[in-house]
Amino acid sequence: MVAEPELLAALLLAHLLADFYFQPFSWVQQRNEKHALALPLYLHALIHGVLVAVVMLILSEKISIATVGISAIIVAVSHFKIDVVKSY
Repeated sequence: MVAEPELLAALLLAHLLADFYFQPFSWVQQRNEKHALALPLYLHALIHGVLVAVVMLILSEKISIATVGISAIIVAVSHFKIDVVKSY
């Protein structure tokens, strides 16, 4: 099992990749224009959730699939809500 600082660093890297590398500027523009109705906002949240799941599955040997799934959903939903608020 990977130590917690390494897992935290990998999750932070995944977050930065999702926010800056995997999110085109056109998605940000649509989010700011259409707010919660912008389809790219949902895709962006999904990317965050998928990356969290991948990192946790790769770096955590003794973690249950349920924990991975719940963690990914929490991150995706909270990131979605934060981005909706930021769009206003």
